[in-house]
Amino acid sequence: MRNAVDVVETDPDAAFALASKYLDDNPDDGYAKFVLGYLYLKGGKWGIAYALFSQCTQYGSETYNNMGMCIDTVQPFKSVELFKKALELDATNNLARINLAVAYMKC
Repeated sequence: MRNAVDVVETDPDAAFALASKYLDDNPDDGYAKFVLGYLYLKGGKWGIAYALFSQCTQYGSETYNNMGMCIDTVQPFKSVELFKKALELDATNNLARINLAVAYMKC
């Protein structure tokens, strides 16, 4: 899994292949789901990303922020709750704070 994380920003296709293979071999691994969720989020596949993130909420604030980002255009009221949860878990998560403000404007 470490190899996939190392190349997430520089080679998303390779990261996706590595993370997918890892998850195939380790289907209960929450971190693999988080990394794949991130890759799907970056690729605009929000429904799949949301489903993966919802299975690895143990990673806290960043996971809830990412879940909110996945649904903010289709369910802005729900995204508000997710961004609030992200801030409840980590009050210093400024990305969640910004996303919350944007979500409020959509409601």
